[in-house]
Amino acid sequence: MHTAMKQAVRLLVFSLFFILLFSACKGQNSPDETVLYSGSAQPFEGVLTMKTVIAGAGTTTTSIMVGHEGIRTESTASLAGLSGRVPVTVLFRAREAGSIYLLNDAAKTYMVFNAESGSPAGDADPLSDAVVANLGEEMVNGYRCTHVRIAEKDGSGVVELWLNHDLLDYVAWTRMQATNRNTASLIAEKLRRVGLDGFPVRTLHRPSGVVTDLVKLERMKPDPSLFSVPAGYRKAEMPSVEPKMLSDESLDKLKGAAEKLHRQLQGR
Repeated sequence: MHTAMKQAVRLLVFSLFFILLFSACKGQNSPDETVLYSGSAQPFEGVLTMKTVIAGAGTTTTSIMVGHEGIRTESTASLAGLSGRVPVTVLFRAREAGSIYLLNDAAKTYMVFNAESGSPAGDADPLSDAVVANLGEEMVNGYRCTHVRIAEKDGSGVVELWLNHDLLDYVAWTRMQATNRNTASLIAEKLRRVGLDGFPVRTLHRPSGVVTDLVKLERMKPDPSLFSVPAGYRKAEMPSVEPKMLSDESLDKLKGAAEKLHRQLQGR
């Protein structure tokens, strides 16, 4: 696969990883436990705008709408072969913590992603050799953050996080929904062991160079109807995707799964 295509696929997967991880935080707590808080300990409602950039591939901008009823994400992209609004809206409904809805306005279809299924408990720990380092306090995007690095001992992969403790005080990095829930759960545990938590104002993945930044935050009360499947939408089946989504070996399989998903969203 061409290098630019590999980078683009990684970018889209990385963006989806963040969206699902963010959604997962709402679904792993008891019904009366609020996950997203502002500094005044009031439930956060509003819109977070995240921008993901990768050199040589392009950018995506994701709007994450948070309300009492759930979380809704919409994205736009400027990538080779993909420009404009991404046709899929990701919808998490607080009353259905075990499911994620994927909406397609053009085809008037929706898919339901089972967030309760995940890696078997006996799976090997992919982060057993990873080392978490607190690199100190820094100002990033106008927020005071703790700079954290999670690195594999062999140097094959590094994730850097800039965590803000006041902006949205929630237990970040809870166990990942779907195929990566086990990995995210392990990341969360490693962070908790060293007393780290907070909202990722910036995330940087190496060696891919993918960086995601919080570029805007707006506090407001969203329309509750935005967290419901519109009337008249028909249900479509969700294709399966291999769990090792970010490895080079799986990129071709992932591309095929993405193409299959695109065809299904278009009702083909």
